Amino acid sequence: MKNIIITITFVVMTIMTLFIVESLQTKEYRTVELSEAVDNALIATMNNVAGNKCYTIGSNGEFVEDFKQMLMTSIDSASELDIEVLNADYEKGILSVKVTENYVYLNGRQGTVTKTATVLLDQKQQEKNYYTVNYHVGDSLYKSYQLAKGSPIIKPKDPEMEGGAFVGWRNSSGEIVEMSNGDVLVESDMELYGLFR
Repeated sequence: MKNIIITITFVVMTIMTLFIVESLQTKEYRTVELSEAVDNALIATMNNVAGNKCYTIGSNGEFVEDFKQMLMTSIDSASELDIEVLNADYEKGILSVKVTENYVYLNGRQGTVTKTATVLLDQKQQEKNYYTVNYHVGDSLYKSYQLAKGSPIIKPKDPEMEGGAFVGWRNSSGEIVEMSNGDVLVESDMELYGLFR
């Protein structure tokens, strides 16, 4: 009887420990994902305001919608986003937002992370060159980032594909691009393709 109680106690404590670890990892992942997505969306939107895209932004409404669209394409996980625009002026190049991501843990509990950010477009930033780094999986665009020239490329979350294990990213020449050290710098537009085995 004593052994049964010890075993049940051990199993319950193991399950509780797994839920705690999963909760901590989920919150950390969501925090990093939201922070990177908001920062990249703000940079890409400001890049559009600076005229470095094939279309122009002509109103504050377009300015905010451009940011929202960039943000939505950057979020991987299943969650609900609440976007509060604190300040927007496309003519002055000011955008301030508060983004809250609501998600559900495996145990059904609700979780929330928030990122508040402000970006100002100045003349020096307008002169900076930005490039697009596109990540493809199969025939679909998986992720896209607008990054300043000379900045390290961002490694997205490893994609999943049925029937194959993700190996890494290859460039258009077929060479594997090693991104773990942050030593690959953006010098031009890049197209990277998921490699599976």
